[in-house]
Amino acid sequence: MVISILRCLHLYFTLEIMLAMASAPARFLLGLKLEPQFNNPHLSTSLQDFWGKRWNIMVTNILRPTVYNPLFRFSTRLLGPQWAPLPSVFGAFVVSAAMHELIFYYMGRLRPTGMVSCYFILHGKLFDGRFRLPPLVSRPLTVGFVVFSSFRLLVPELIRCNVDVRSFEEYAALGAFVKDIGRTLAFSSFKAMLRAEVASGGIRATGRGVRGDYRLLVNLSALLTY
Repeated sequence: MVISILRCLHLYFTLEIMLAMASAPARFLLGLKLEPQFNNPHLSTSLQDFWGKRWNIMVTNILRPTVYNPLFRFSTRLLGPQWAPLPSVFGAFVVSAAMHELIFYYMGRLRPTGMVSCYFILHGKLFDGRFRLPPLVSRPLTVGFVVFSSFRLLVPELIRCNVDVRSFEEYAALGAFVKDIGRTLAFSSFKAMLRAEVASGGIRATGRGVRGDYRLLVNLSALLTY
């Protein structure tokens, strides 16, 4: 249970960090401020509030004009405006389910089990904003249902695709890359300081080698092993 919670938190914070890293260059280079992708999802009072206003807002803004609005116009002619939102919302969740099945397939190259689709179709069936409860009651119910259904349907698929293992491998590779950059910069600093000392006479280069301040050489050598 604890490990599953940590996996969910890891997924959430990974998405937050990735989107923050993508928005930073756009802000500094182009002067653009990207729309935040999450809006305190832990404060959701319903599935409609969670999926429509708080979780992965970019995808919501994509599905609304491309899937929901066309289905809503078509359903309005067939069912009337009162019932048109139901098939429209369900259709958007079906498209989202297909997209996530494809994403999971590319992550693990494993045969789909349908659990990811069940997750989104289940949420699409229960997506109804007509029934309102006090936030004190609806908030823990909504968050609890999202977390519980994720544990049962999404997290097992993430484990099957070894997403957590691959993430830690990528973190290790990133750490090694940063460490190599640090060593390269340290070596460049060492050479620059050595040239400066030779030019100033602090170290004299002769045919038999380099002679000078021993303490300085020790300090410069320490840069290479930092």
